[in-house]
Amino acid sequence: MTRGKPKNRTVFLRSVAIRIHNPAVKEWFKGTAEDDYETNNGINQHALLIEKNDAILEVNTKLLLFKQLKESSEKENESEIILTPDYYNGGKVKDQPLVRLTFYKQEISNKTKKLIKGDKYQISYRLADETIYEYNKDKANKLALAIQREMATPPFEWNKGIYTAHYKDIEKGYRLRILCRDEAEGIRVIKAVLAIQNHTYQSDCFEFIKSGRDFPENPGTEVVYGQTRAKKNRRPRIQVPFRYAQLFPYGTSEAVNLVDTTGGLENPLVEL
Repeated sequence: MTRGKPKNRTVFLRSVAIRIHNPAVKEWFKGTAEDDYETNNGINQHALLIEKNDAILEVNTKLLLFKQLKESSEKENESEIILTPDYYNGGKVKDQPLVRLTFYKQEISNKTKKLIKGDKYQISYRLADETIYEYNKDKANKLALAIQREMATPPFEWNKGIYTAHYKDIEKGYRLRILCRDEAEGIRVIKAVLAIQNHTYQSDCFEFIKSGRDFPENPGTEVVYGQTRAKKNRRPRIQVPFRYAQLFPYGTSEAVNLVDTTGGLENPLVEL
């Protein structure tokens, strides 16, 4: 029997979106209970699932948010995405200076025998008790010395892995998403970040998630345009040392270089 042209294109579009989108969302949050409204994964899953009475604007919003969530995860930017109202905290968050810590591994290329950089991994947080309008160089110098103390002497090493450690304390500027090899490592990294501001670790702000997705150590190969290439390892199990720290006080991409262990940044406040 041949299907005719759909009478209501809105209903038809929504039904197709439900059929394609919802299974993808459930697979992404595999292992998350359907009645989970407490954890970050549970909240995100419920926010993203399309319902039969959703308006087209809602359908489109959920499709875009899911796309954003996947892209953020693939970039491994270590920035947590939580689709709750405080994620869109308006001007208050925007006016708080952003601190970004960058980690990466360096090794000698077998082919060229030159030093090459691995993928960069970053941890960011806000200075919640400051504003971009009042922040100054004296404060930045003190921050740089604190980062030098906690992260650079000796260089702090972060053991990345397939599990996720979340730490959320909005009042103090933290919305951390740390990929780690186990729970103890996640807590260790979080405590090191908190120590920069002399903040105390609070266990009720912490959540450890063992993903239901499979992240093999060797993801294998794929064929692209007739060429075989290695698939990207989305969550490598590697040790990455701290390299440099930057401050973004202006609400733009313009950075103040705080600490540099590489010799590659311009005019860092602390250079090692």
